[in-house]
Amino acid sequence: MDFQMTIKEIMTTDLVTVSPETKVNDFRSYFERRGFHHLPVQDETGELEGIISSEDITRTGHFVTPSKSLLAKHIMTVSPTTIDENTSIVEAVKVFLNHQFRALPVVNAKRDFVGIITPYDLMKEMLHAFEVDEEVKDMEDYV
Repeated sequence: MDFQMTIKEIMTTDLVTVSPETKVNDFRSYFERRGFHHLPVQDETGELEGIISSEDITRTGHFVTPSKSLLAKHIMTVSPTTIDENTSIVEAVKVFLNHQFRALPVVNAKRDFVGIITPYDLMKEMLHAFEVDEEVKDMEDYV
């Protein structure tokens, strides 16, 4: 595995996002039916405002405010920590381990929000690299 590979090569870029004013009831199903674990929150200009986790959704059941009036901005983590798209996989793993994050929004050099990376993405890449390595070893046995 090329540990100098950047997260830009493995991050998720086909994202569903919501605005800070979106009602929680309008996107709750993303977590319940579609298996989402994180949902970025962007304003009308595309600026990353926050991120919502499945745990945030679960906690809404404990709010005194009626769920019909809860908005994304009420439950999101504001100004989440981000990671640059040119960060190596090794450095990304260190960030996840040091801070115990479960998702990081990815930004480019201009600080534009361009994707999201999770430990799951990193594990998938490691497994893929392992499988490729095993295939190469199997091929060498035949040579």
